Amino acid sequence: MGSHEVLSVKDWRSERRGKDVGAKGMRLCVIVRWMMAAACCVAAISVLAKPGSDAAPRGQLPGGVTPVNYVLDFDIDPHADGFTGRVIIEVDISVPTALIWLHGRDLQLSHAEAQLPNGDVRAATYTQRTSDGVASLAFAQLLPVGRATLRFQYTAQFNKQLAGFYKVRAGGDDYIFSQFEAIDARRAFPCFDEPRFKTPFTVSITAPATSVAVANGAENGTTMSANGQRTVTFASTPSLPTYLVAVAVGPFDVVEGPPLPATSMRDRSVRIRGVAVRGKGALLKQALTVTPALVTRLESYFDQPYPFAKLDIVAVPDFAAGAMENAALITYRDSLILLDRNTTERQQRSFLRVHTHELSHQWVGNLVTPIWWDDIWLNEAFANWMEQKIAQDYQPAAHFDRAHFRSTLDAMNQDSLPSARRIREPVNSNDDIANVFDDITYSKGAGVMSMFEHYVGQEKFRDGVRKYLRSHAFGSASADDFLKSIVEAAAEPAVAGAFGSFLDQTGVPLIDVKLECVPAATLPGWRSGKVDPGSGVAHVRLSQQRYRQLGARPPAQRARWQVPVCVRVPEGRQCKLLDESATMELAACPAWLMPNADGAGYYRFHLDDAATTNLLAHQGSLSELEQMAMADSVLAGFRAGNTDYATVLTMAEGLAQSPIREVVTAPVEVIEIVHERLLDDRARLASARKITEIYGAVLARLDLGQPEQHLLASELTRFIALRGNDAATRERLNSAAMRFLGSANDGEVHGDALDNELLGAALIVAVRERGAPVFDLILAKLPHVDTAVYRDAMVNALGYASDPLLLQRARALLLAGTLRRAEVDALAFALFADDRTAVSWAWLKTNVDALVNAGSVSLATLVPYLATGFCSAPEEKDVRNFLTPRVAKWDGATRALAQTLDSIEFCTALKKAQGDSARRAFAVSK
Repeated sequence: MGSHEVLSVKDWRSERRGKDVGAKGMRLCVIVRWMMAAACCVAAISVLAKPGSDAAPRGQLPGGVTPVNYVLDFDIDPHADGFTGRVIIEVDISVPTALIWLHGRDLQLSHAEAQLPNGDVRAATYTQRTSDGVASLAFAQLLPVGRATLRFQYTAQFNKQLAGFYKVRAGGDDYIFSQFEAIDARRAFPCFDEPRFKTPFTVSITAPATSVAVANGAENGTTMSANGQRTVTFASTPSLPTYLVAVAVGPFDVVEGPPLPATSMRDRSVRIRGVAVRGKGALLKQALTVTPALVTRLESYFDQPYPFAKLDIVAVPDFAAGAMENAALITYRDSLILLDRNTTERQQRSFLRVHTHELSHQWVGNLVTPIWWDDIWLNEAFANWMEQKIAQDYQPAAHFDRAHFRSTLDAMNQDSLPSARRIREPVNSNDDIANVFDDITYSKGAGVMSMFEHYVGQEKFRDGVRKYLRSHAFGSASADDFLKSIVEAAAEPAVAGAFGSFLDQTGVPLIDVKLECVPAATLPGWRSGKVDPGSGVAHVRLSQQRYRQLGARPPAQRARWQVPVCVRVPEGRQCKLLDESATMELAACPAWLMPNADGAGYYRFHLDDAATTNLLAHQGSLSELEQMAMADSVLAGFRAGNTDYATVLTMAEGLAQSPIREVVTAPVEVIEIVHERLLDDRARLASARKITEIYGAVLARLDLGQPEQHLLASELTRFIALRGNDAATRERLNSAAMRFLGSANDGEVHGDALDNELLGAALIVAVRERGAPVFDLILAKLPHVDTAVYRDAMVNALGYASDPLLLQRARALLLAGTLRRAEVDALAFALFADDRTAVSWAWLKTNVDALVNAGSVSLATLVPYLATGFCSAPEEKDVRNFLTPRVAKWDGATRALAQTLDSIEFCTALKKAQGDSARRAFAVSK
């Protein structure tokens, strides 16, 4: 900063409070010049700088000014409605300017200035120029090339929708949390709120003495003031983008976990702590216990030590996201990370998967950050891919590889919509930023990554990842930099173009596979005896097209991918990088052929009927992921109108014999769609009987002492109860729900009174079977319940009532202000599920703005998805007409509407094309 003496945040704080700051020296001169400049220069600003003549930038800020360091100082009282901030940003100016573009949203500035290296202080006029937080600093004179120090003092309100700095009340106490991704750091402090700008951050927080404050850096020291305030200072961080900065303030329990010991790679130990609201700290024990083992595995894979000085994991009671990878201060929705003796196997696995995801981000995302939001897919796809790799190594029996592949197959359904976006979609606006956090980014991106790791080999792919991290540590990089590292490590130049063909276009490849067997008798040399009579050859003819489900409009351009197609036969496997078409030659005609070896490919395949039947007959010879890929491709044929529903049911009966949970349940989604949307009441009764027949037999033979079978039992019980409408199953769930809820005179719920894997289904059945008494009992108990998983199940059940008057009360609850914001989001989706879409839609058309204001900041983006339960052209038209004028004001909602309309069109087309085949499957005519 040069040799002059500069006013620090500590000095500024002292000056503001009337304390001595070393009054005889340069500091006093700086303060005086600053105040005089602020008074005398404002009038000239509009003449010289003309800020109003420059349009606010959309997308990236213009070049010329780059932040190099931040000092953030906050006064945060969780009991208050807002906070005070003092911010210093050191910047590099490469072009003389009188106007600096930056970000700030809903901040009330009292002072803004710039100080030059020679000590001159220039007053600035700060103006928020757009509603989404593009702001400007205007100066009366040009700021010269070189370093400058920007200073701000301001106040702001705590956000009410779980963004920026926001307040949560839990257990009678108030807490402040932060959530800055994607572009909400600007709600907390003036900043250059883009991922390409990485700098160190030095933070200090003043809060009531009864509060604990945590931040990205390790605590450096604490001072107490006479008025009962505590000021905590934190060590400077390594270079970070604004979206990874985080703080939390409140009367927390802080629990020490086992430290990460020093290793040959890292010559220091790392302190690990858990942070939870008062009284909940003990529930972090399991999360803290497993953390060192996960971090150690990640360090080994990356060949890079954990990049930060400490690691805190924070449980948040109300959170719009599931978790957030803030550097060294990871935040989690508390239902994911607070674990006790009643925690279910499903919750345990969700925790391990999400925890590993966020930990892996400390390297890919935090150590190396994307330059711009169009490459954020690399952060999230990589973390999704990495989570299953590390979690699977840590707990093989949990089969995280199958969960990963299941999410990839699910993403294919979204990717089949005409409105699907590319993985690497250009990002030119906030609307585009909001769209990048979806299944295409997370699950398709991870699936494509798995495919190319499988193609080049695990070790070569790992070496490329390591090269990428070494080359760009503590900096920013693009996806092209990542691909370059993979290509160089794998020595496979074609990989970059092939990978890019999946990044830069939408859709799912459909690989047409034709097996042609050539008998030995037809080969040259047969008659001369040079050919073994038992031999022959087989040709596998491959070609590709875009998979199109019913209702999908033809794309504007013909898609072509470079697909790493690997086929497996009993004798082994072969791979080809398929462009237009290709042929593989086998030594003999195989007993069966699996066109997606190891389930590694991001594609669907089509075999003729005979080959499909043969493959289904040999499903026991296939790997677990291959069985899942086979089932998905057959079910995709039904979605495309090429397979009738009787075939689906026959396949379901065969898959139900599999020992693999994901294979048994593979047809469930399609069966649900048919059951709820394609059938009339008479056919639905027959469908319910078939559901109970197929899956009741599976349920009867399961061993509930085995975790995988216990999970399968909970899934099938819910399916049989809610779709099969089986009376015995419903009564069992009904009784379990009443044991959980207890009596009206008992303020508690009883998690140990039932199998918690069945809690959600049990409460839904009880609300539907018993009506108002159970609905009222849940409402009476909810204020006294602070276990997140119990609250989630209770709130969700209210939205599944069958009584119209109870549904009316549940909709009123959305706007009552008594639920947590994330619970409002969840209840809204419950109220729009299945047969409740139409009546809830009528309510939404009157209350949409109130609903958006009642939920989290994410709900506005998601509102169009509430209508995905519709399945007719008139309903599609109604949704289009109502939402089209409204979605433009909600970031990301325009694409959400397009996807919703596509989903309704698919359902409408499916009903038309497959309705008769569904009825015929149950011998029911129109």
